[in-house]
Amino acid sequence: MSRTLIAMNVSLLTEYQTLIDRVFASIAANAEGKPTDRPPVEIMKDIVELDKKMQQGLDQIEEHQRVHKKILQVIKEIEIENNAIMEFVNELKSGKEQLEICLDAANETIEAINFASESSVTADEILKYANRISSYTSAPPNYVAGTFAEPPYPDESRMRRGFLFRQDADMMFEEGLPDGWAISHPSDPTSR
Repeated sequence: MSRTLIAMNVSLLTEYQTLIDRVFASIAANAEGKPTDRPPVEIMKDIVELDKKMQQGLDQIEEHQRVHKKILQVIKEIEIENNAIMEFVNELKSGKEQLEICLDAANETIEAINFASESSVTADEILKYANRISSYTSAPPNYVAGTFAEPPYPDESRMRRGFLFRQDADMMFEEGLPDGWAISHPSDPTSR
């Protein structure tokens, strides 16, 4: 449409230029007393009609420019929306990757749980097996014969002297200790 609009306005301007030239030629011919094919007044009427057509063309050009501005504005809005959509897509992709990592870890955990639940080994069987092979295992690498070896778990006196036992001492004093229990304190020589 813009090419036809331009071509139409160019042809109107050319015709306008031609009519102006004819008016001046007709006025010059009348001034010299030469005959003319049309009087200047008639040519001026043609120029007025042509001016009305040119005004309509200008109105069309203004409308075209207004529509073109709207189109450019819509294009900018589309670009902004496309950028927002791309950011959202990137966030979704990142979230998907994180979910896949979590799902992989969860699947591994489920597989381990299923494997453990399918095995029929109980804690008693493990202890019996450890007891059975204990005579065939060797001493620790730095073990010196004749030295005291500590058991793999703390005995009751060490547990009572430990930090975990003492941190709840206030609560035990308030509630009362079970029968046969005594709290040892590191500074009390009789509690050792």
